[in-house]
Amino acid sequence: MTRVTFSMSKRALARLISFAAAGILTLSGFCYTGWRQAEAYRRGVEYGYQRSFQDLADNVAAIDNALQKGRWVSSPAPAAALAGEISRRAYGAQADLSALPYAFVELESISKFLSQVGDFAGYINKQAAMGIPLTAEQTAEIRRLSDASSYLSAGLVRMLTVAREEELNIGRLLMENKTGGRLGDTGGFAQAVKEAENHFGGMPPLIYDGPFSDHIEQRGSVFLSGKPELDRKAAASRAAEYLDIQPALMQPLGETGGAIPAYRFRAVVDGGEISIAVTKQGGYCLSLTNSRIIGDPKIPFGEASQKAREYLEARGFDGMKETYCTRSGNTLLVSFAYSFNGVVYYPDLIKVGVALDTGRICVFESSGYLMNHTYRDLPKPSLTVNEAARVLPDGLLVSSAEVCVIPSGGLSELLCYMFTCIDEESRTYLIYVNARTGAEEKIQILLEDENGSMIV
Repeated sequence: MTRVTFSMSKRALARLISFAAAGILTLSGFCYTGWRQAEAYRRGVEYGYQRSFQDLADNVAAIDNALQKGRWVSSPAPAAALAGEISRRAYGAQADLSALPYAFVELESISKFLSQVGDFAGYINKQAAMGIPLTAEQTAEIRRLSDASSYLSAGLVRMLTVAREEELNIGRLLMENKTGGRLGDTGGFAQAVKEAENHFGGMPPLIYDGPFSDHIEQRGSVFLSGKPELDRKAAASRAAEYLDIQPALMQPLGETGGAIPAYRFRAVVDGGEISIAVTKQGGYCLSLTNSRIIGDPKIPFGEASQKAREYLEARGFDGMKETYCTRSGNTLLVSFAYSFNGVVYYPDLIKVGVALDTGRICVFESSGYLMNHTYRDLPKPSLTVNEAARVLPDGLLVSSAEVCVIPSGGLSELLCYMFTCIDEESRTYLIYVNARTGAEEKIQILLEDENGSMIV
C-alpha cells in the first residue's frame, strides 16, 4: 500500500493558525455583540412589563378613588361624570393587564372584575344621560365595588413592593406561570397574587343589564348545549387538528371554567409556542395564540383575509361574513360574523389573526360564536328601511344599509337596520336603528386607513 503524506512549511502553518485565531476572535465578537443585543432587548421587554404593571396599579387606584366618591352621588350629572372616569380607567387597566405576557392566567378573576366595573359604569352613564338617578340597589353595588377596588389597589401595590424587594423578573415570572412554571416558588409575590385572586374569585355575583353581568355567564353556551363531552385525549386530538400538527406534540396546561369550560394545551411548533383552548363540549377551538415573532409582511391583506376564511370553512364554520379587519403589528386581525338569509348576526362573532409573513393562523377567538350561535326565529321588521332612515340626523349621507341582529346590554338581541353614514367631514358612522321601534340603539365610528378598518 502506498502511503500519501502531506507536508506544510512552518510559514504556512503559522499563517493557518493566525487565520484560525482571527476567525475565532471574529466569531467571539459576533457572539458577544449578539448577546449584548439580546440582553438589551430582554431588559427593554422587562421594563415594558414593569411599566404595564405600574400603570395597572395606577388605573386601579383611580377607579378606587372614583368609586369612593360614587358612594355619595345622589343625582344623574355627577353620576355620569364619575361613571365616565371609571369606565375609562377600567378599560385602561384591562389593556395594562393584557400587555403582560399571556395576560397572566392567575389573574383571571381580576380581569373579569375590571370588565364588570367598566361595563357597569357604562350602564350607569347611559342611565344618567337619560336623567335617571341611581337606585338603592345600584348604590349598594357601587359600595361593594368600591370595597373590592380598594382591596385590589392595595394588593397591586403590595405585589409591586414585593417584586422590587425580591428583585423578581416579572416577564420571566409570568411566562413561567403560563407555561406550567411554579409561581408558588416566588415567595411573597406569589402569596400576594393568590390572595387577590382568591378574594375576587369568591365575590358575590354582579347582576345588571350588561354583557359582563354574572347572570349571562351563568347562562352557559347556547351553541354547545347538548353536544357530547370530550375527555382530555380526544380534546388534544381536536387541538392538533386546528393546528395541523400531530397530537403527540400537544402538552396539557390545565383547564378553564366559566361559561365555556375548556381544556388548555401548548405546543412548541412553527418557531414559537402555541397556546390553545378546546371546549370540553363538542371539541371546538375557543382560543388560540402563537408567541412566534412574526417577520416582515410578504402577504397582501386580501390574500391573508382569504386564508382566514378558508381556515374557518375547513373547520366547519360556514356562513361567516367578513365585517372588519385591521393590522396589528405584522398580523392581520379579521372579524367574521354569521350571516344567513341576508341578516348579519353580530353576536355570533369569530376573530382570526393571520401572520403576514407566512399566512399561517396565529390568533383565533370564538367565544362570541360559541356562546350565541343558534337558529333564530326572527320577527318581521315593523318598519321598512326607508321608514327607519327617517330617524337619522340631518347632515348625514347614507351610503348603505343592512339588516342585522345586535346584542342588547343583557341577554336579549335586537333586530336592527345598520346604516353606514358619512358626514360633511368624510367621517364614517355606523348607526343602528331598531327595526321594530325606530329607536336609535347604538352609534359607532368606522375608522379606515392603510392598516385596515376598525370600529370604536
